[in-house]
Amino acid sequence: MGGEARESRSADAEAELGRLSHRYATTLDGGDGAGFARLFLPDGLLTVCRGGSETDRFEGSAAIAAVPGRLAGFDRTAHAVLAHSFELGARTARGDVATEAHHLRWGEDGHGVDAVLHGRYDDEYGLDEEGRWGFRRRRFEVEWVERREVEAPAPRRERQAPGGSAAELADRRAIADLVLRYCRAVDRLDPEGIRACYHPDGTDRHTGFHGRRDEFVEWVAGALDRFEGTMHLVGNHHSEVEGERARAETYGLAFHWGRPAADPALNFVSAFRYVDRLERREGEWRLLERVAVREWTRRLDPAGWIPPEGDPPRGSRGGDDPVYAVGFRRFGPLG
Repeated sequence: MGGEARESRSADAEAELGRLSHRYATTLDGGDGAGFARLFLPDGLLTVCRGGSETDRFEGSAAIAAVPGRLAGFDRTAHAVLAHSFELGARTARGDVATEAHHLRWGEDGHGVDAVLHGRYDDEYGLDEEGRWGFRRRRFEVEWVERREVEAPAPRRERQAPGGSAAELADRRAIADLVLRYCRAVDRLDPEGIRACYHPDGTDRHTGFHGRRDEFVEWVAGALDRFEGTMHLVGNHHSEVEGERARAETYGLAFHWGRPAADPALNFVSAFRYVDRLERREGEWRLLERVAVREWTRRLDPAGWIPPEGDPPRGSRGGDDPVYAVGFRRFGPLG
């Protein structure tokens, strides 16, 4: 009877782990961030890898809860759970789960494109305080990507014909978010965060620089290191999307400060415009070409600085800035 009981418990555990992967798919496709986060243990970690290299990392409940929102730019997603196997311990388990992840965008004529990610989840599971299984670590390895042309049923075509703007609005929101992520990476002196905003073959043209993405990251990290801090404020922003390509224009002010305060080379504000060409690859918008137009520069008056009016918190250009304490990702240290 002891062996039969163990086999029964093992079968129950495997069934629950299988249901956990299916709930992962349904909450992700349904945009349920809170439900998605509850599938992970409090110290859970979700990573995405391509070619053996980690491209995305979400650690802790707040970061994991934001994952479904990253798919809002698609008209539809569908994550299919395929073959899976588990190795069970007393309070831990491991799993290997194959999947297909469909990401659809519809055109106004009822035709669309489905970007399909084929891959596997390498999972570690644990029991929570109530004895329920949850993800402790989930690593998704993209093995290959397939693009399929798809056609919607006639009723859907009729519904989309008058407007068809939801996907375009989502694209424009994603592009605006990319501009903001770039500004945060610059102000937090996060070179890998800057790099992640560009395609590998992207280019940049700033005052004093014109070259490829990796050359720009090295140049701008060195140029910013001499300041105590910077703050990029974004104003007017407009983008136009044409399929997988887009263009955008962004107005802004860039404040720079350092010591001594009387040095105008370290204390100034510039008015700029980012004039960008972008492409969407594998469902993600990144910069292909950026021209940073400088309109004017003015020095900051050293007499205008006042001492701190109270105790911290204050901003930091390192990983201890308050923005990372709430779950935003820092891509890597300087250097």
